[in-house]
Amino acid sequence: MSISKTVQEIVDEQPVLSWALDSGIANYSATAEYLRPSVERREGRKVSLESILMSLRRLNLQKEKNAGEDLRAVVRNSKYSVESGFVDIVLDYKSSDIVAITKWSEELMEGSITSLIVGQKFASVITDSRTLLSKITSSNMSIVSVMENLAIFRIRMPKESMGVSGVIALFSQEFAKKGVSIIEMESAYSELAYIVREKDLDKAMDAFHYLKSKAGQIKG
Repeated sequence: MSISKTVQEIVDEQPVLSWALDSGIANYSATAEYLRPSVERREGRKVSLESILMSLRRLNLQKEKNAGEDLRAVVRNSKYSVESGFVDIVLDYKSSDIVAITKWSEELMEGSITSLIVGQKFASVITDSRTLLSKITSSNMSIVSVMENLAIFRIRMPKESMGVSGVIALFSQEFAKKGVSIIEMESAYSELAYIVREKDLDKAMDAFHYLKSKAGQIKG
């Protein structure tokens, strides 16, 4: 197997590494050094850093060239909307906390928007309801942080986007490049919801319109 093919396989197996390279968080020289032991194990021989570095750069150029017409079509046909006035409450939760928050939401949230993201240890409550915020902060729940002045930047995509890979990575990468701080993110069917700081909304819109423009200019 060629070194380029081996490097591509290893990078494909580590999507976070690919994202770090694309966004500029990781540089090519350091990445080549990191990959060399894995490349040499698979190749069964010594491999120079220069050959791995060349393979990484070639891989990046090929990725940009072959972005994929399906992916570009998703971007071209996407729309966005913005909702402001949100707060993100992070909890070191118990199961009873989730039950209580769900009950309060059902009772109090008519006309409001509330989203609950539950992890193994922490849960995030994203809401524009001051009543719910007051109930949570006045309870005995273990609050880790409360972040206000947030907005939801929603990206609505065509239904065909479900079968296209790389959509979330593409938008998230461009947000990172434009300096948008992503507080939370949700995805459901053909919709992405980025929780961002209200002060970053202009940057988020710039990122979205840049991708739309780029997708419209490049033909498959």
